[in-house]
Formats: sequence, C-alpha cells, structure tokens
Amino acid sequence: MIRRYSMTTLAAASLITLASGCGQSAGDSFGSDRRDPAPTDVAETRQALAIPSDGQWHWLQGGPSPGIPLMCMDGSWTGFATNAPTTGGNGKILVWFDGGGGCYDYTTCNNPQTENPHVTNKSFSQSDFNAGQSSKGDINATGLFTWSKASLNRGIFDRSPGTTNPFRNYTFVLVPYCTGDSHAGTKHDTTSNIVGRIPSGSYHVGATNAKLVYSSVLSSLPRPPQVTLAGGSAGGFGAYFIYYALRQMTPSSIPMTVISDSGPPLWTGTPGAPPNQNIWQRQGYFLQEQTQPNDGFVYGPGQESYTEDLAVDAYGSGPSTGLLPPGVTAYTPFGSRGPIYPTQSVFAKDLDVQPSTDKFGVIDGSDDWVYSWLIPMNSTASGKLPNILEGLNDLKTNVITSHSNARLWIVASTSPPPSSPACTPWPCSNLRPFNQHHGYLLDDVTVWSGSGVDTFLTSLQWMGITP
Repeated sequence: MIRRYSMTTLAAASLITLASGCGQSAGDSFGSDRRDPAPTDVAETRQALAIPSDGQWHWLQGGPSPGIPLMCMDGSWTGFATNAPTTGGNGKILVWFDGGGGCYDYTTCNNPQTENPHVTNKSFSQSDFNAGQSSKGDINATGLFTWSKASLNRGIFDRSPGTTNPFRNYTFVLVPYCTGDSHAGTKHDTTSNIVGRIPSGSYHVGATNAKLVYSSVLSSLPRPPQVTLAGGSAGGFGAYFIYYALRQMTPSSIPMTVISDSGPPLWTGTPGAPPNQNIWQRQGYFLQEQTQPNDGFVYGPGQESYTEDLAVDAYGSGPSTGLLPPGVTAYTPFGSRGPIYPTQSVFAKDLDVQPSTDKFGVIDGSDDWVYSWLIPMNSTASGKLPNILEGLNDLKTNVITSHSNARLWIVASTSPPPSSPACTPWPCSNLRPFNQHHGYLLDDVTVWSGSGVDTFLTSLQWMGITP
C-alpha cells in the first residue's frame, strides 16, 4: 500500500511530499536521484513538516530550494524518513544515524567495494529506502545478525503488540548514510592540506545533512520531553560527533541521550618520541592505514600513518565547524600528517556539556569482527595486535568510570543466535556468535536476551529511555 501526503511547510509555504511504500511517483516535488551538484556550504534551514501519526514509515525526498538540500557524496539528492506512532505516543524522538563504512581520499572513495576502508552507499534515494534496507550491498552475507531492515520494524523500531522495545512509543527519524564521513563532514572534498592525499571530489556533508534534518524535525515537534540520538557502526561514531551541534539547537531543558552501537570511541594512541615511536604509552587504535595501490604513500619502520588525519582533511570536521565540544584540541602525534581530533576526546568532552541531563551509552561485542577487517589497528612494540576488547576496556578505564552519565555494555556471549524467523534468509547456525556481531540495536527483539541488549537498554532507563 502506498500512502502519500502533501503539505505546506510553515516556514516558506513550500510543497514537500512524504511518501511510503514501494515506488516513486511523478507527483514527488523532487526527483529521487537528482545528480545536480549541490553547493559546498548548505545554509541551515527550518522547515516544519506534517509528520503523519499512523505508525508507518514516510520518506521525505530532499532537493534544491525551497526543499531541504540533503545530498550524498556523489552530489545526488537524498532524504530521510519518519515514523510516528498511531496511538500512545510519548512525544519523545529517536533519531537513528545509519552506518556503512567510510572513506577519505580518491582511492578509498572511488573504489568503494575493493578498498579498506570503504563506503557502501554513494547515493541513497527513495527507491533505496523502499527496498527496506539501509545498505545496497551484500552486508548480511558476511554473517551479521543485524542491518536487514525489511519493513523497518525490527529492534528499536519494533512497535508490535507486546514488544519489550523501550522505544516503541517514540517518533522515529531515520537518517540514511551516503556521505562516507560518519555523519561528521561539512566539506566538498576538492582540496587537500595533506601532501599525498588526493581529494575524492565527494560531498562529505553528513553533519550538514544531520543538522538540516534535526532542525526540520524540531520545528515539527518543538517540545519533545526527551531526544535520543543513536546510530550503528559509522552512525555510532556519528551520534556522538554530531551531538554537540544538535545540542546547541535543542532547548537546554530537553534531556538528550546518545547511544553508539558498534562505533566505540577508542583512543587514537600515545606514541613515544623518536626513536621510541613504536613504544606506546597507551594502546594505539585506528592508527595504521593499510597500504592501498596508487595512494602515493610509502610506509616503513618509524613511518606510522593515521586514518584520522586524512579524515579530518577530507571532511572539514575541525573546530571551525561547530561540531567539536569545548575542550577538544588538535592532537598531532609523531607520524601524523595533519591534526587529529580523537574520537575518544570528542566523546569525553561531550559528557561534560550538560552532564546533569544528557546521558551516553556505548555497546559493542568483545570480538567485533569488523575491527579486524575494516579498521586497521597499530601494533605495539612487542608486535602484538591490539583487539577490540582491549580498546573497550581502555575506554572504560580512561573515560567511562570517571563519568556518572555514561554506560558501556560489552557483549561477551560466544553463543550463536537461537533459532528465529529473524535469522532468515540464513539459518542462525551459520551466523556469528553474539560477541562477534557488528551492531545490536536492530537485531530482532526476540534475540535481545542473547546479546544482553535488553539488559543494556533497561539499565539506560535512568537516561530517560522509557516507553
């Protein structure tokens, strides 16, 4: 069934179409895959939307003025989706930032399926949304028990009768991911300040998109009793990278909760000074960029390379963007080719912005398989490769335990998911054990007990996450 709504925005009397179902019709205000190049800097706008309260998903397609100028890394227009409960809504908002890899130069952004890291979506239109999945690749074939969003009604989106999902009475907002920047970019990548990094030409404008979406949602639902920002994988990083900017747009009286699912803020590392640059004072993560063909970099002993310095240069996510909370300063360890703003520094300073009302949660597996495949980690002097569990414990020791408004849940179960229809199209026996999963909040609610997601979310009731 296709449901269509046309309405006039309160801001500029512009026509916006919300649609759900299985097709794009000629009546939409903006084409589903416009590839007109968008401007580098998109001014923030506020457009109030008529969000139907029918428990159905509705897609809002972005486009040029007078629309909401949301775009993907290839310059095509994208949009976002909303779902408000039919009855019993509590007025609270859940904003989900989707995931799907990342890239930071010409090689990684333009050969997305052959390079590590890579990005799964370079565009995302209504037809992609209607397909019922957040990613267009074969991501489930890797054995994850998550991300398959047929009907977008699993996990934290579950409104089925009798569900234990604590978000069941929230209004859902789904922000797709097609910018390759963990929702943290504000730049059209045409210039480079790092010798050897070739700009990709991509529109890394995930943060700009997020602010536009959030602005419009708040104009439609101006006084929610609570807002949750959540995301998985790249969206997990994005949830706390975009938090400070969105907090500035939200009345201080409205509490906010941030949940990072499999996007943990691990420490960039503290290398010693030459000649002891390979001796780490703290475990190092996200450091050693994998050598890519034709990327212009040569690596050798004492020539550490980073991915975060390249990302900052590509995304334009430095202090002038307003994304970084107060107190985050540039970090330039030996071997870096530009400033780094460590994910853990951003997360830690987020915790100090409004600690009396704003709460943070992180969930990940003790053997999250993606970190050994997608994100290279730097070896220590002993040659031992750090693993995700060490990184999570480091996060707990250095950040979580000293902040009363943060919680960390490490999924340690080595059991496979139980038999469940949610395992289709692959039998559960073929899937990875819970502690190896990359993403939990979108697992079917019926298997939440296996990974402890139900316990984790119950423990977050102090965050204001209640039906």
